[in-house]
Amino acid sequence: MKRYLSRVLPHLTIILGVMTLVFYVVDGFNAVMAFMASELSKQVFMALAVCAIISSVMLISRQWKEDDRKAKKAARRREAEEKIEQAESDDPFDADDFFLSDKTKK
Repeated sequence: MKRYLSRVLPHLTIILGVMTLVFYVVDGFNAVMAFMASELSKQVFMALAVCAIISSVMLISRQWKEDDRKAKKAARRREAEEKIEQAESDDPFDADDFFLSDKTKK
């Protein structure tokens, strides 16, 4: 649940931040709607929205880098396991490589 929340929260923050910016712009054009009460609150809401968007984008990019790093690490581990398996299959004393006569081949 914690991982799901950490993945959803930045996206939700971006959405809410954009909504706040939209309210700020709409309130500038139509003050009668009174989305925001005073000039100070308008500035605070605008700063909050911008900061929230920036921090969310930074967090999402960090998560993408972490996912890429984990994928590369898993690929290296798989390659190492394949090398080990190949080394084990190249056993010089493998019974299929030694034949005493043509009758034992069959």
